[in-house]
Amino acid sequence: MATVVKKKRLHELDSYNGDKSSAVALISVDEKEYKLPLSEIGGGGADANPIQNLSGADGVVEIDPNIADDFIIRLGDPTTALSITPITDPVPGTRYELLLTLRQGTGANKITWPASVKWPNGAEPPLSYTLDAEDVLSLSSTDGGTTWKGAICGTGY
Repeated sequence: MATVVKKKRLHELDSYNGDKSSAVALISVDEKEYKLPLSEIGGGGADANPIQNLSGADGVVEIDPNIADDFIIRLGDPTTALSITPITDPVPGTRYELLLTLRQGTGANKITWPASVKWPNGAEPPLSYTLDAEDVLSLSSTDGGTTWKGAICGTGY
């Protein structure tokens, strides 16, 4: 439940570097200011999704956007089939984003992408081919995870 707070300018607010599990957002509605716990709007605090470290078991990796949105995947097989768990109860009109860091475990490893992942002009991104090199990719969905649009954030780290 939102509560009314005294209006302050941003530069008048104290900085906070402690535990953010009880963090609030300040909002303004009809010229009244309110604070709203982030846990009620699904952001920050204890609800923040952790980074998931994954490695392919027998050439298969499954990422689950219901438990995380940031994945570090160690590629150890010549080809790894990636699958994406369906989003549980997707919210219409919401953009879902996943960040994938692909780390070459032996070098020159490749990904087989699920049919739901689309790349610009139908061209899958080339991955780095040297041991321990990292490529960062993002996947974005505006249809509840039915289709994921891929983009290269950076390669060869």
